[in-house]
Amino acid sequence: MSERALKIGVVMDPIADITYKKDTSLALLWAARDRGASLHYLEPGDLFLRDGRAYGRLRDLEVHRDPDHWFDLGEPEPRPLAELDVILMRQDPPVDTHFLNAVHLLGFAERDGVLVVNPTRALLECNEKLFAQQFPQCCAPTLVSCSEPELRAFHVEHGDVILKPLDGMGGSGIFHVGPEGRNLGAVIETLTERGQRQIMAQRYLPEIRMATPASCWWMVSRCPMAWPECPWPARPAATWPPGVPG
Repeated sequence: MSERALKIGVVMDPIADITYKKDTSLALLWAARDRGASLHYLEPGDLFLRDGRAYGRLRDLEVHRDPDHWFDLGEPEPRPLAELDVILMRQDPPVDTHFLNAVHLLGFAERDGVLVVNPTRALLECNEKLFAQQFPQCCAPTLVSCSEPELRAFHVEHGDVILKPLDGMGGSGIFHVGPEGRNLGAVIETLTERGQRQIMAQRYLPEIRMATPASCWWMVSRCPMAWPECPWPARPAATWPPGVPG
């Protein structure tokens, strides 16, 4: 007797708005479909709780390898999340109240035996920027603070720094301040909301601009979805191997 196909739900931002050429969630969904799983789509606002049980307005999902038509959705149907075997939590940051509420609701599905990936405890405890600071030997010199004097002192120490929020993604809200310190005060004031929010400052590593086309091509040959992530300054079209888009 053949094994029952997995029922996989995915909680994500609107699938119509993804970037087809590099979206990791879409790649995961292709892989699940290729292995015979049935796919079910939710946006964070489709989650709800009733009498201690987690529900969602589930829509059957079909995904396609077509940049002009990569998905089809069925009609929404309120169903218990416990009907699913796996839920992929793919909502993008910011890690704000809406994100955290969605994670808490998925925790009720975990109690009913659903495998939530990543586990809700990990999503709540492991900030993607702060978690890496457990391995400082692998990171650029870093300061996390909401204090303008401390952030200014860090800039004086390192001269060339990156400042960014702790809850952003995809390059959102990231500032590069050079040795001259242009607009440093305004950047700190904006990111920290006048000293009310912790932010991250890191020494700028100019080596990122020294990535060669060959090194990027090596990475892409092993992970095609990494292509759009190659540093733009390292991607002069004239130096790429024949047949490789620049």
